Amino acid sequence: MLYRAIDLAKREGKKVPVNFQVYPELKDKFENLCKQNKVTVTGLLTALMESAIEESQGIYFNIDVKSFMNINQRILEIEKELSSAYHWEGDDYVLNYEYENNHKFIQRLESLRNEKLRLEQIITINQNGGVNDESIIELKNTIQNMNKLINDNVDESDVGFNPLVVKKAAERKLNILAGINPDEE
Repeated sequence: MLYRAIDLAKREGKKVPVNFQVYPELKDKFENLCKQNKVTVTGLLTALMESAIEESQGIYFNIDVKSFMNINQRILEIEKELSSAYHWEGDDYVLNYEYENNHKFIQRLESLRNEKLRLEQIITINQNGGVNDESIIELKNTIQNMNKLINDNVDESDVGFNPLVVKKAAERKLNILAGINPDEE
């Protein structure tokens, strides 16, 4: 996300004020990061926010090796935590008895599964190569627009096309641009 954000931070455009506080040492380190990459603090903060929103909507960009290793490490941590909550019984793993009625813990397990799935998707899309930013702007906008239509329960009779089909086509093209053959999955 950092390298995508650095690229985005070099754009200019209208901005609105936001006020928040950070630890002094974090501010200093962040300002140094911005100087090293020749971007403004505002530009990089804005770009990081945009990158986070894109990822939350299922739009991923290339990750660097360090990020890839961090994601892999996090997946291993999640797998370890998930496996410690289960035991072998008969032909299957089942939830440990002490957690059976602990709804908060069961929700945590579900959250971990979702995080693991999201991280695996990031790796899948990034493992086979790059995506050209110019090639994906239209795809990104299409996916976001179709997500909005789907969330608003807009169907084919309202707009003349199926938003889910259009979204899937845009995601397929995004995978192809990332070097992934969607037909092999």
